[in-house]
Amino acid sequence: IAARSSGSIRSTLAMIGRYVELGGGLGKLGGTPAERMFAEYARRYAARDYDGVLELMSEDYVQVDHRTLGWHEIGKEQNAAEIRSVWGGTTDIRPEVEEVLAAGDRALACICTYRGSADATGGGGQFEYPVGFLLITDGERSSRVEWFDPEDREAMLARYEELARSAARALGQTAAERLVADYLRLIEARDLDGIREHLADQIEVEDHRPVAAPPGR
Repeated sequence: IAARSSGSIRSTLAMIGRYVELGGGLGKLGGTPAERMFAEYARRYAARDYDGVLELMSEDYVQVDHRTLGWHEIGKEQNAAEIRSVWGGTTDIRPEVEEVLAAGDRALACICTYRGSADATGGGGQFEYPVGFLLITDGERSSRVEWFDPEDREAMLARYEELARSAARALGQTAAERLVADYLRLIEARDLDGIREHLADQIEVEDHRPVAAPPGR
């Protein structure tokens, strides 16, 4: 268990880094609704399923580009035209997630790379185009996508928290979340026997906050 103050995006990044060090599942897409939506988008995009990709976008879909050399804000029809333009120069482009930064029911922040061949026959030079990708859904379709320079993680996480806050889900979806929810319930109930049963005998406690408690078991 690593405890950190919640007031800083840098602390959030440090938590994510420590999570990965301890074997956390960041990297590949997981099973949250937003991650499943991105996986379906990637599948349809790689298959050049134009109608299928558009079906995943809400009618009020908006795409915003925060990159240094970014585009202007565009809607669904303009994005559809951009997709056709990109597909016109390659037959095998595909988006692949490199790292998931944060995910929930309605929001996903990740680093992904668009890979493919740089000509219409698919036999030309290979290209890789990394991008920070923030996806917001309305529960059924994508309602907003924002692009970032892939190294701009702090801005991505700050924007993720801003957009996902109103649709934040309660603990309980994954096994780890259910474990945390039960642990917090036991603390609130002051159930020391229940807490002891809840913790493994060899549990390690490490505090990374500036004013930290000593390590313990």
